[in-house]
Amino acid sequence: MPQHDAGMNNASPPGPGPTRMLVVDCNAMLRVGLRAWLRQEFPQYEIDTVASQEQAEELAVARPPALVLVDIDARHGEGFAVLRSLRACLPHVPLVALSGRSHRYEGYTLDRVTFAVRVMQA
Repeated sequence: MPQHDAGMNNASPPGPGPTRMLVVDCNAMLRVGLRAWLRQEFPQYEIDTVASQEQAEELAVARPPALVLVDIDARHGEGFAVLRSLRACLPHVPLVALSGRSHRYEGYTLDRVTFAVRVMQA
């Protein structure tokens, strides 16, 4: 189930209102840690977290984010499926692929996706 800073509201249009970040990570501990850090570093953002591709797609439509962070180290390579799916849903939103194994993805590219090293480990 998605976690939100504010209660679940009706879909809000882009523009006025809170600016949102969406975090997609199948590991609950990493979601909680990343969300806490993001809230501290970026208090102006509302941080939504989800565990699966289906939840990410649903929330991306209902509450469009300004930025999406996706763990690509998810089980069975699901992180890349999430990136491809969200790129289709959110063609103009920046997507950041997070990995604790930067060497594994060195030189990898995906349509307008930024790759970043995640320093938190489960």
